Amino acid sequence: MQEIDISNNPRINAFVEMAKEIAHSDSPAAALGAFVKASDIVHGWAAHMHVSSHGLSKNEYRILRFDLAGHHDLGPRADLPGMTHSPEVHTGGFIGEVIDSTAPKLFRNLDIEDDPVVGNTLKDYSSMAAVPMFFRGDATDWILLLHKNSDGATENSLEEMILGSNLIGSNIAKAQIMDRLVSANERIDLEVENIAEIQRSLLPKAMPDIPGMAVAANYETFDRAGGDYYDFLPFSCGVSGRDPSGLWGIIIADASGHGPAAAVVMAMVHTLFHSYHRTPESAVELLEYINENLQSNRIHYSFVTAWLGIYDPRTRILRYACAGHDAPLLMNPGRPEDMKRLDDVRGFPLGVEPQVGSKEASVTLEQGQTLVLYTDGITESVSPDGVMFRTEGIEKAL
Repeated sequence: MQEIDISNNPRINAFVEMAKEIAHSDSPAAALGAFVKASDIVHGWAAHMHVSSHGLSKNEYRILRFDLAGHHDLGPRADLPGMTHSPEVHTGGFIGEVIDSTAPKLFRNLDIEDDPVVGNTLKDYSSMAAVPMFFRGDATDWILLLHKNSDGATENSLEEMILGSNLIGSNIAKAQIMDRLVSANERIDLEVENIAEIQRSLLPKAMPDIPGMAVAANYETFDRAGGDYYDFLPFSCGVSGRDPSGLWGIIIADASGHGPAAAVVMAMVHTLFHSYHRTPESAVELLEYINENLQSNRIHYSFVTAWLGIYDPRTRILRYACAGHDAPLLMNPGRPEDMKRLDDVRGFPLGVEPQVGSKEASVTLEQGQTLVLYTDGITESVSPDGVMFRTEGIEKAL
């Protein structure tokens, strides 16, 4: 067996380098450049032209590039000698005849002067191979390879060019799809960020000044936008506006899922909570109002768990109802182990059934007690060992 040394074969080396460059190209222009570069080396082309009809009507085209051999960056360029500004849409002329059909073409004994589109740019060339570039079955781009000798463009060279164009066609299509995906992802990313900003603006900008009560909150989303929500709403009005010593609505809620969809549902709950037109008789009344409106607006497969309380600072009585949400924890001062879950009421999550079905319970808050509200973002967190935190983890931490 004898291995033939082909390391010094310029044609083979050119095609190998072309294959490598095309495989790593990240744009249509880079793939075309690699194709033309190899063609120049193998066949000695004197010049090349990139013509595109992508997105245009029949018989219309743009001349995107004209270069002498050795220049292989086929990106857009405006300074085409003897031609109209390249981005302009053209019809007719010699190039219009070339691209009139999708068949590859071979020309010898060229004599192109005073062309209505390219002027005298091609007058020094005597032969040409015209290779269509197919994308999704359509010849949207053409590479015109020019030679100064009348027999410089041959059928063999045209065959190789056709095979080469088919090789890079899929790579160019892939690069174009990737460009569109990157652009689409950037737009989606911007929209998600906008949604996240809107969501954060719906949360309380400062903790409420409820007489006799200190309030603190911490909020972190699984993603930039999420469905967790908490809020405070004074129901009583005085001469100068809201009366902080009157009744307060307190809500914590969690829309199912993550991301923008959950954030939109959360915004609906915020709107409904703040749009209630009168002081509710009970926490159940306000929960049922929110549920009824979520039902009528058809939030599809989404649902919302919620806990809602109505607190009276004058009596320290907290009335509450639950729509499938985790029960708050009530801590007593000096007795951290003596902790109570306010789980004596429970109903369906919002948006699931026509009625939540929760009863109302009440508790009188004593001096020094702490009420802890939370969402399953904490209880369903998992340790590196795969152990879920659960409500017991919160109790131990407290």
